[in-house]
Amino acid sequence: MFRKAVIEDIEEIMNIVQGAVAKMNELGNDQWGEDYPKAQDYLKDIKEGTLFVYCQGNDILGVICINEDEAPEYSDVSWRINAKALVIHRIAVKVHSQGKGIAYKLLGFAEDLARETGINYIRTDTYTKNNGAQRLFLKSGYEFRGVIHFTRRPEDFYCYDKVL
Repeated sequence: MFRKAVIEDIEEIMNIVQGAVAKMNELGNDQWGEDYPKAQDYLKDIKEGTLFVYCQGNDILGVICINEDEAPEYSDVSWRINAKALVIHRIAVKVHSQGKGIAYKLLGFAEDLARETGINYIRTDTYTKNNGAQRLFLKSGYEFRGVIHFTRRPEDFYCYDKVL
């Protein structure tokens, strides 16, 4: 079941994120760390109503931010279309639940939300060292659109989009 995240979820969300960071670092992916993402990032998303959680019973297994906020660096990308887009940020799945299709469900939820709001276009990005997210986007029908650089990380980020 999907629902909007609430402030009371923040501890569980941050536990998921910390587990994901440890797993990513173990795989040589330093996209996330102590500096990002922080609880304040997720609290802002909750306040804005753009953070969603995937639950089984009372257990949160995944989290995703979906909004229209594009990084300024996105202006340098050759997107497929010049249209209003939903943007996917900060996907995380609880470590013991990884490999069970939850990330695909999170993307599917984002696509359903886009259609419900009349937006038929999604954009996202991921770190060049995040092979798992790259596979996820490509297997889900997203197309590689270009490379950008955020100053908070030494490596570049790959950008993807999907027309629904």
